[in-house]
Amino acid sequence: MADSGLMTEHSAPTVAQLMAGIVDNRIRLWELVHEVTSRPDQHIVDRLSSGEWIDDVRQAVQWLGEAADRFAPGLTAAEKALEEDAVTLESLMAAHDSIDVRRPVSLSETLADLGGQLAAERRAWASGDDEYAKTLRLAQHDQLHTRVVPAIQQWSSEALHQQHSPVLTALVRVVTVVLSMETGRDFERRLGGGEFSITDDLPIV
Repeated sequence: MADSGLMTEHSAPTVAQLMAGIVDNRIRLWELVHEVTSRPDQHIVDRLSSGEWIDDVRQAVQWLGEAADRFAPGLTAAEKALEEDAVTLESLMAAHDSIDVRRPVSLSETLADLGGQLAAERRAWASGDDEYAKTLRLAQHDQLHTRVVPAIQQWSSEALHQQHSPVLTALVRVVTVVLSMETGRDFERRLGGGEFSITDDLPIV
């Protein structure tokens, strides 16, 4: 009986448990995106300045294995920008207001809706309702391509016009990788050059 108990204690996680864990990581990653694309406050200023936000991103993408390396250029650029130019609430607010006034799509609301769908999927996996979880994942696919992509495209395009904010430019790089990983579309291909347009969305090959 003792052996049987030991086997149960160390049994491999089920597919549903693994999927719930993956969704947890995705939820955290989108929460981090929401943090830097929403109206700023002193809390996010402190998290950026201390490097806490960057560390949280690195931790949130560890489960991706080698694919997590795709985040390195943007995170390194953000670290360098934050070292060279201290971020302030005033500078982030100015950039946010300049972006927000031009955006017809509410990115904050869109990401909040996506977060709700992810939380529902996580609950479905955790409760063992695999079929419902798969249905919710398909719904997220539509949400990502029809609502999240246009909203982030608009935000990123406007953010990249904030030439006085190297920090914001670096954050666009990070957000772009999240979008590429989540959709399977290549929004990174032009990040290496001097000019970058978020509209480049060729399929990843």
